[in-house]
Amino acid sequence: MLELAGSIAALIGMLAAASPAPPPRTATASPRPAVFELRLAFREPGEGRRPYPCPDTTCRPPTAGDMLYVGDAVILSAADLSSVDLVLEGDDHGIELHVRPQAARSLGAATGDHIGQPIAIFVDGRLQSAPTLRDRMSDVVWLNGAYTDDELTGLARRLASELTANGQR
Repeated sequence: MLELAGSIAALIGMLAAASPAPPPRTATASPRPAVFELRLAFREPGEGRRPYPCPDTTCRPPTAGDMLYVGDAVILSAADLSSVDLVLEGDDHGIELHVRPQAARSLGAATGDHIGQPIAIFVDGRLQSAPTLRDRMSDVVWLNGAYTDDELTGLARRLASELTANGQR
């Protein structure tokens, strides 16, 4: 499992600030689906990598002009998820992303040699965070951090709505 402590707090805070309020609930209205992607990120430029300004919560200490170089390949997207579980029990507050078996194998292969390097988290096409990968990822990805339960619930609902919209649930 991957723990993304403080970086997910910033991600969820950015989502709350950057995302428009959902339309009023009606029989036909639904929350705007989340576009979620993970990509490998690097500190140096290279082939197949695009430069992005380093999110404030990622580069420590942050300095003007810090850049991350993010690989073009998506290593995990919402389409690769089989389910999303919101966990709000005791000290465990987070989102469990359950990854489909084939995607889990690919994710494990991609992240196994990337430990200690940043992994880029994109939501709605924007780089939100790039925490350091602490362990190989595979069938369950755990997102957690210092955030409100409402922010956490909102992101989980958006991800779940994307699964439902794509016929994955």
